[in-house]
Amino acid sequence: MHRLLILLTVLVVLYTPSKASASGNWLLNICESNNPTNLGMCIGFIAGAAHGIEFGGISVADPAKRRSPTYPMYCIPENVTNVQLRDIVIRFLRQHPEQRHVWYIQLVADAMWASFPCRPR
Repeated sequence: MHRLLILLTVLVVLYTPSKASASGNWLLNICESNNPTNLGMCIGFIAGAAHGIEFGGISVADPAKRRSPTYPMYCIPENVTNVQLRDIVIRFLRQHPEQRHVWYIQLVADAMWASFPCRPR
């Protein structure tokens, strides 16, 4: 198991594009591929970005989008699967072609925020 995790980590590092080329266009291309490797990478990149931001406790103050530094950026329910996250991001990318040039991690965050806003406690 430990060797598998090391191998997966190495593969992700090798196949992760630079920030300049990792746009929403790049992600949508991977996610709409018929190649099983690309589809696995699609889910991995989306789930990694979505959960990494959520677990990292990142919050953003953005008055235009009503984000507050007091609350997390978004709150993914426990029963949501990684395939659902992929579907949400693909829908967001298709609905916002004018934003697809943006870094994919920002677009994943925007899609999650639109779908799973945190409720004030």
